[in-house]
Amino acid sequence: VDGRCALEPVVWAAPAAGGPVEDHPALVAAAEALDAAEASRQATLLARAPSLSGEATVGEYLAQSPEVGTSSGPGWNALLRLDVPLVASGGGVGRLRQATGARDAAAAALEGQARSLAQAAIAAEARFISAQAAAAARDEAVRAADEALALVDGRYAQGLDDLEAWLAARRDRDDALVARAAAGAELGRALAELEAVRGVR
Repeated sequence: VDGRCALEPVVWAAPAAGGPVEDHPALVAAAEALDAAEASRQATLLARAPSLSGEATVGEYLAQSPEVGTSSGPGWNALLRLDVPLVASGGGVGRLRQATGARDAAAAALEGQARSLAQAAIAAEARFISAQAAAAARDEAVRAADEALALVDGRYAQGLDDLEAWLAARRDRDDALVARAAAGAELGRALAELEAVRGVR
């Protein structure tokens, strides 16, 4: 028995500092909902506005009369039309208010989503820092357990300690390795959570 253990620490790179990115999927979805609500409001406004349309035609004409004879030439015709919707007093105001309310609600949802992501990013960063500290503490515990095992191993080789003491030191060192692996897994989960909140792809 050589006392070696197959558990190796996993090194997680620290994420870049900062909050949620502007193209976070949740923020993009909320911004698109706001754009749709504003477009609906604009359509409601335009439905109440007058519209102007025009039409023009150009053609060649041929005229024949006993006095003048036959004559030809270009001719044109233009038409402008103004359509004014017949809206009763207050008509469409309810639809406009409803569209404006939907737009305001979408704007509030976007602001709330940005605020929630910022708060979640702060909490996730705190959890990541805590997990980093725990992983560093577990690294120190493994180093101490390795030193203790090496000391007992030397004493055991000289006949100063028995096999039970060596096995206890080995068990303590292996427990420290398992705890360090668990801390590394927790650090990975904290990093994944932090990156998800920040919208890292």
